[in-house]
Amino acid sequence: MVNRMKLLIATLLIACAFVTTARAEDRSAEIAADLGRRATVTAVEGFLIAAPAPGDTVGASAVAKRAILAFFNNRFKTRPTEPVLVYLFASNAPYQAYCKKRWNEPCISIYGFYLGAERRIVLNVGPGLGTLTHELVHPIVRSDFPKAPTWLDEGLASLYEGFYLGKGNDIYGTKNWRLPLLKQALNSPTRRADVGLTQLFSLSDEQFRNIEEDLHYTMARHFCLWMQTRGYLWDFYQHWRDNAAEDPTGENAFKEVTGKTLVELNDEWLHYVRVL
Repeated sequence: MVNRMKLLIATLLIACAFVTTARAEDRSAEIAADLGRRATVTAVEGFLIAAPAPGDTVGASAVAKRAILAFFNNRFKTRPTEPVLVYLFASNAPYQAYCKKRWNEPCISIYGFYLGAERRIVLNVGPGLGTLTHELVHPIVRSDFPKAPTWLDEGLASLYEGFYLGKGNDIYGTKNWRLPLLKQALNSPTRRADVGLTQLFSLSDEQFRNIEEDLHYTMARHFCLWMQTRGYLWDFYQHWRDNAAEDPTGENAFKEVTGKTLVELNDEWLHYVRVL
């Protein structure tokens, strides 16, 4: 068993060759200890995508690899400086068993989660892959735009909960289950005033997570979807990222890319949401 474990670690290190960090060896050994000697791993752009056994999650692994490559195709720039583990479990039973083994408690979500402090994504891909593509965004934003506010981080991540992979290394967000909540808010006399571009851009990290968190998620997501549709999303993101010290709110980046202010384009965005 010891020799088999050493062989697995050596194999993982070969797979990790493009992860230029001193922690690659530690992370490879961690995968072997966590998932056992039959574990499979794919290294791509600073991520180590691992599954407990060959064939368990081949489709999910392929999607993860394509999504990561797409994210670094004229979108994000800076790769994670330390390996990010992505554990893919084919169903709820092994997913929950892993959480129980590691933390002695159930998984914090039935779908999956990202632990920034551990640089670890743990996923149950049985229900679908939207959580996978969502969670992959978080460690990338942390590396690429450390000053990004929570609303932008979660807006970009939730954009890819519903997605399609285009030709080559391309990925696009699509409509998903969050839209009805935003439309309900727009049709509510008591909540309508909380919906708008100025309201979104003014959200602090603490405010984003308040009692209206679900509304803030769908606002952020559909802002990103609208900007994607208009062809502005990544120019806006990159301009804000590169000028964050002088433009902490992102409003200057928005105006620079669109040619108009948040107030001037607010009605257009609201109309887009209403007819979507």
